[in-house]
Amino acid sequence: LKQTRDRLAQALITQQKNETELRQAEQLLEQKLRWTVLLKKITEEIRISLDSQHIFQTTVNQVGKTFGVDRCVIHTYLETPEPHIHCVAEYLTPGIGSMLKTELYSHQSPHIQQILSQDLSVSCDRLHTDPRLQNDSFLHHHLHQLDVQSLIAVRTSYQGKPNGFLALHHCQQ
Repeated sequence: LKQTRDRLAQALITQQKNETELRQAEQLLEQKLRWTVLLKKITEEIRISLDSQHIFQTTVNQVGKTFGVDRCVIHTYLETPEPHIHCVAEYLTPGIGSMLKTELYSHQSPHIQQILSQDLSVSCDRLHTDPRLQNDSFLHHHLHQLDVQSLIAVRTSYQGKPNGFLALHHCQQ
């Protein structure tokens, strides 16, 4: 009787483990499917037009909607005449302020310099208490004016040189 009870308990544990692994695999597949659908939509739009502004706008619209953020922006990075970033495309949810056509000088912000210096994403969960931004008064002030609560940004590059970045913002509402 004890052996039967032990075998039954072991079988239940194994079944629960298999169900957990199955759920995790399903979640991973759903995530990959969403990513594939997003890339397909962007690729289809790019094929329709070679206009870079149309491509940028399509990208922020699709990424912003897919990730459910308040603002998604693409900034271009130009080194001349002085290193600066320029917001060229933007997705917004209703009631969120625009930062389109905003220009920032990258040398004024260590945070922007960090984003542009690496291929890894940079994130801030709580913008107003993040110590990295407390030391970056220029960017902290700018993002505070835009009601940004959290963000994630990743640079774009061509042949290893930064040419901009994409940022996702969650804002106060």
